[in-house]
Amino acid sequence: MQSPGNPNVISEAALDKVKNSLIPVLEKASQKCLALDFQDLFQRFGLDASFALINGRDPNSLCLDLPDVPIASALDEAGKSIFLRLLYPKYIRKLQRGLGMGSERILSAAKKTLYDFAADQLSFIQERSNMGTDRTEDVLIDNILSFLLAELKAIVPAKEADKWYLFDAEELSKLVYMNAALCETLRLFRPIPLQTRTPLQPDILPSGSRVDPSMKIIFHAYAMGRMSSVWGKDCLELKPERWVSEEGRIKHEPAYKFLSFNAEPRICLGKEVALIQMKAVTAAIMHNYHFQVVEGHPVVPALSLFLHMKHRLLVKVKNKWA
Repeated sequence: MQSPGNPNVISEAALDKVKNSLIPVLEKASQKCLALDFQDLFQRFGLDASFALINGRDPNSLCLDLPDVPIASALDEAGKSIFLRLLYPKYIRKLQRGLGMGSERILSAAKKTLYDFAADQLSFIQERSNMGTDRTEDVLIDNILSFLLAELKAIVPAKEADKWYLFDAEELSKLVYMNAALCETLRLFRPIPLQTRTPLQPDILPSGSRVDPSMKIIFHAYAMGRMSSVWGKDCLELKPERWVSEEGRIKHEPAYKFLSFNAEPRICLGKEVALIQMKAVTAAIMHNYHFQVVEGHPVVPALSLFLHMKHRLLVKVKNKWA
């Protein structure tokens, strides 16, 4: 992922997915005045694009029929069950696991779905690459809108500015303010709000608290993204400008400050891939569609390990140029 040629490959793959999968779904919704669940839509896009890059096999969950996706449901259920593990005493978890009930039963079923899916993907990789089965499967399996629109319009050729347009890889790389808006959104709404760590040996935290291997440390990354001591007095404001330098370039923040992609040695290897995919999707939607959350639709967080919306995100879209 670090080789110089890969960014263009990644961009082209994301753009291809936007053109051939996302746009047809949006067009169908626009023509029939349907409300779409954007949360589900983006999850499908991420799933397909990720596996297409990893092993060249697109699950094709983002298509006109929007079929049921067992792995997506399993991830959602697993996230809720793992979150409850942080709340329940250990003996409750053991009791539920032993009796095959409650959140532990749900988690067990979700794990089976995930492992079956991973095993299927692994089998495909092995067949394609003739890598054999020397290694065990378990090891491998585990292994602000006006500024944005103005920036988009500045990138689009003048003769194309008021018509349908899809951005190419080079144009996406110039979207500085969009990159900033996405980072700012991730700062305020980190996809995984809570994380846990267990010390390998007795230690003393910077706060002076003593910890040992029998303890589980939970840190609230969502709250850290909203701390004035870290981000300043305007920490609660959605302010993309904080990510743009005086020269008009992308301003980089230390990974231990901006934790949305974790930090060394656990930093997310797919960070650049994710940002490219988000820019490809955002640029296509914002330039070509009007979109609005369905009136009266409640937007509240779900009780889960992931920052999902409890009632989905129902949105109506309309083609700007139709």
